[in-house]
Amino acid sequence: MRGFLPILSLTTNMNPAKKTLPTVLRRLDSAARRNLHRLLQKKSQAYLRSLRKKCYCCRQYFDVSKSSHDKYDCMCVACGTQSWEKRNAVLDAQNKIAVVTGARVKIGFACAVRLLRGGAVVIATTRFPEDAVNRFSKQPDFEQWKSRLHVYGLDFRSIRAVEAFIEHLQHQYSHIDYLIQNAAQTIRMAADEYEKLYAIPLENPSNQSCIVETSQPVALLQATSCSNPLAVVGNTGHCDASSVVPLVPPPLKNSWYLKVEEVSTVEFVEVQLVNVTVPFLLCARLKSLLTASRSNSERMYVIHVTAVEGQFSQRSKSKYHVHNNMAKAALNMMTLTIAQDYARERIYVTAVDPGWADVDYRLKTVDFDGRLLKAPLDEWDSAARVLDPILVQSTAHGVLLKDFRSVSW
Repeated sequence: MRGFLPILSLTTNMNPAKKTLPTVLRRLDSAARRNLHRLLQKKSQAYLRSLRKKCYCCRQYFDVSKSSHDKYDCMCVACGTQSWEKRNAVLDAQNKIAVVTGARVKIGFACAVRLLRGGAVVIATTRFPEDAVNRFSKQPDFEQWKSRLHVYGLDFRSIRAVEAFIEHLQHQYSHIDYLIQNAAQTIRMAADEYEKLYAIPLENPSNQSCIVETSQPVALLQATSCSNPLAVVGNTGHCDASSVVPLVPPPLKNSWYLKVEEVSTVEFVEVQLVNVTVPFLLCARLKSLLTASRSNSERMYVIHVTAVEGQFSQRSKSKYHVHNNMAKAALNMMTLTIAQDYARERIYVTAVDPGWADVDYRLKTVDFDGRLLKAPLDEWDSAARVLDPILVQSTAHGVLLKDFRSVSW
């Protein structure tokens, strides 16, 4: 420490306004400067050693100063390279027909666009078809695949509408190659938010051809199913206010933070309908289209987009959103139960955890304790994970995939 005594004496007697690093350094002798340099070097090395980060994919520690990927600062070089290559790989889906549910935004949107760019005909479901087409039309290559985009306005909270959709597919399409079950209700919006989305007009009337005209207009779906899902589980399609649970007012807090006793009956039923019941119906009723007569070498895929909330191997669970956890666990169980039977007919059923993604991966959010967090992926990274079984023509089935590898349920 003797070499630093001049620093202490200098800074003690100096005017506070002049205690800048350049001023102090100019007054040091050469020995003190060398000692200061060694100290700073030692501290910086210790700091760099402390910057060990656990890779988002493989969970191994790596030195962020030397071995992080240039595109993904949360991944080691090997995992980052794999993610980047999968994200940019060319998906060959020529002459294929794909159903993608929940295709208006985020992961479902990215999956639909990637399949369209690969040459597939994509049947995209959404509650808000006009807004969906507006979003698709903003893609720079929209005109190249516009004719292969079939947007179907469908509210999964109406079983009658879902059955009509299934019947439409059975009559209009000779077969289906891929069923991407992405639609999910995680956070219930207030009624006025739904109204705003329904009211969005088609920006370019020439794109009307992308929207499939149905016998049940969206306005009717809105009237019967948007208000209360318990009113339309039956076959009548009429809303009898005396026979259903009354609507609850818009939640005062995000439904992701609801405890079990705070979840309304309406929200619970909605989540099960959208996240479990409709995926079950589509798997069961569309099997005949998935097995339609084709070459024995062709492989068909049913991919269930799941989440960590449905995994039993994740022992630590928060006290919130139990209804979502239950729904994802049920989706996983359906995958595991039907996979072997479907595989006998070359239909490979898997569940894929797409990872934590934001539309803009640079955005930050907060955890339950209010700490700032940054999503490691964006929707295109997640879409690459969802569609990877198709990309590599995998025969794996009855497995849960995360970051391109099988993990525990």
